[in-house]
Amino acid sequence: MNVRPSLKLSWSDGQFGKFLTISGWNESDLDWLRLKTQVEIREYLAVFPTQTIDGLDERTTLQPIPGTFHMDQESVRFEPLFPFLKDTSYSLIVYEETGDNLNRPFESYDIQSLPNNLEPSCEIVSIYPTANQIPVNQLKFYVHFSEPMAEGNSSQSITLQRTDTGEHLSNVFLHEPELWDHEHKRLTIFLDPARIKRGLQGNVQSGYPLVQGTAIVFTVNENFLDALDPNSSPAKKQPKRVGPLERRLVEIKNWQYHYPSIDSLEPITVEFDRPLDHALIQRCICIKDNSGHEVQGYTQRQGPKKDHGSSSLKSRGVLANIQ
Repeated sequence: MNVRPSLKLSWSDGQFGKFLTISGWNESDLDWLRLKTQVEIREYLAVFPTQTIDGLDERTTLQPIPGTFHMDQESVRFEPLFPFLKDTSYSLIVYEETGDNLNRPFESYDIQSLPNNLEPSCEIVSIYPTANQIPVNQLKFYVHFSEPMAEGNSSQSITLQRTDTGEHLSNVFLHEPELWDHEHKRLTIFLDPARIKRGLQGNVQSGYPLVQGTAIVFTVNENFLDALDPNSSPAKKQPKRVGPLERRLVEIKNWQYHYPSIDSLEPITVEFDRPLDHALIQRCICIKDNSGHEVQGYTQRQGPKKDHGSSSLKSRGVLANIQ
């Protein structure tokens, strides 16, 4: 492969963050690269933080940034496994085809750090459960963002703190692996199941992660990064009271239903008798007509209702008589 001094690096937006576009190749270079596997491509192309390659020569071996090279029509696209960092310059190393791995000449091409002059665009849409009081054996929290978020930040970005003592509760969450939906807009946070399930060693030795009767604050801090805009760091706090254990079976006969008028755009509202799992509600509650067919084209929204929460199902069209 011929090294091209005219190669240019630029930042581009992807679904889950910034990627590096490498342009200026001639057609023969691109055709040659298209015949290579990812393993083979990484023998010739590598991306490093610029500061790590100062003094780099043919005899130096460094670990490049992990990621994937993609062949576009007229350019090469590098998507990192983890997000690029703010205030960090990066360099592309292009090795010559000849020579062994330790003595190949190379060329380097630099790009300045990610642009940091954008207004923050991401916000935290909601945190579930929405109820003011949660049971001491609460298992999950959900955080919804308005934009796709970068991975790898939850352990530094989400905390629980007791308001009476100011103590930050440590080792209460399972941060790995991070559990995102396919859009990277909803993060599921588990409290340690081993401390919640009765009879398991974690529960026997350490008890529940939460303490009944205390007040806590669930915080998402500014360390969370927007995947597309690293300058955007949303933050939000949500206070909660920790109530008694909740081990009762769900009894839908205890729910309250508020039906709309026929031929109206009013929502159907279901008021629960306790806080329920947000994701399960989304999957398990729907509208069906008299024939048992699910009504399509409606949105579902949860909101606080006393200490129990509620779910409103609003049709995008007029609801006929479906009761």
